[in-house]
Amino acid sequence: INFNIYSMKNVFILSLFALLTVSLSFAQGFEPPLGSTFNDDSTEITLPSAYLEANYNEAIIFDVPESFSVDFGSESIELPFSFAQITNVSTPIGMDYFCSAENCYFQPNTSGDVVLAGIPLELGLYELQLSALVSVNLASLGVPTELTFSIPYTSGDNAVLDLALGDDVSAVNDVVPTFFINVETAENNPNLNIDSKNLENLDRFLVLPNPAAEMAIFSFHNNDAKCFSLE
Repeated sequence: INFNIYSMKNVFILSLFALLTVSLSFAQGFEPPLGSTFNDDSTEITLPSAYLEANYNEAIIFDVPESFSVDFGSESIELPFSFAQITNVSTPIGMDYFCSAENCYFQPNTSGDVVLAGIPLELGLYELQLSALVSVNLASLGVPTELTFSIPYTSGDNAVLDLALGDDVSAVNDVVPTFFINVETAENNPNLNIDSKNLENLDRFLVLPNPAAEMAIFSFHNNDAKCFSLE
């Protein structure tokens, strides 16, 4: 009997380790905004730049699957997600985050946005450290329970994970890509407001009629191909 219990324990731990190192496709659920750049293996993602004195508003789409497959030899087992919750995103000073899902709580087979917004106040390259709480159902492994753990994971938080991972917690922490955002000077902003530039740099700037009561037409010429907005 002791041998059987010991064997079942080893099988469970090996199965859990296989789940964490091979099949937990948490990272694939993140879809960064257009204009983002990636390193070679897509473990590091740099979002579109933010600029001083300008409002930033970009969304990372987050998809939570209903379940995912774990292969053990010739057998494939479906392990359901119970939930995934974004608990924090460190942002540059002047910016914050919010989610389309209430309390940033994503149920299985759903998707939503994690939005980064605000006006950054300091230049620099920032790592957007994302924290999450993830829960998976282990009934398919013969364990009638849910495994809930935080990302980034720290040894000592969960005895079962500690037993499976040993001293290497990267199997859990690497499932979420590392996000970066670069805050640049206002002068580098391709979408500067006209009042942020000297109007004398714009040739033939006209407002017709002037003064205007209900409607006016703006006309100007600029040798540099840039985007402008009027507010």
